[in-house]
Amino acid sequence: MGEEVLGVIIATEYGRIPVLHCNLIFTPQMMIVAKKGMSKEIAGLMVGGAVGQWLAIRSDKKRVQELKQPEVEEILKANKKNYRIFYSEILKAEMKKLSRFSWPYSTEIKFTTDKKKHKFKLKNVKFEEAVELFQAVLPHKISVK
Repeated sequence: MGEEVLGVIIATEYGRIPVLHCNLIFTPQMMIVAKKGMSKEIAGLMVGGAVGQWLAIRSDKKRVQELKQPEVEEILKANKKNYRIFYSEILKAEMKKLSRFSWPYSTEIKFTTDKKKHKFKLKNVKFEEAVELFQAVLPHKISVK
């Protein structure tokens, strides 16, 4: 029995070494951080300049669409670096819009739990859409700057 997926956002997690390129998968109870391989943008720039980067971003969007109905436990087991954050564990969350010079990143979000702080930059998502998703899953814990 799979858990309903509310949305998937491509992101980069900061505060980790190395930086973790991931998909944030949102369900009604939790956010799953699912590791990705080496950043396709970096590979695209090394191989094909701007055209290679555009193709890499386009393929990332297609991959996100394919992740719409995953089995939560399978995703968590797929890589030992994958983990979940239950919304009930989040004490507060802060979002802010990044400058247009931060492309392809549009939004920064910070979560604080009693155990750890998490910082993500969201990629290829409109700021307003990201705010809407986070307000749906964290209605009383999210502040937007």
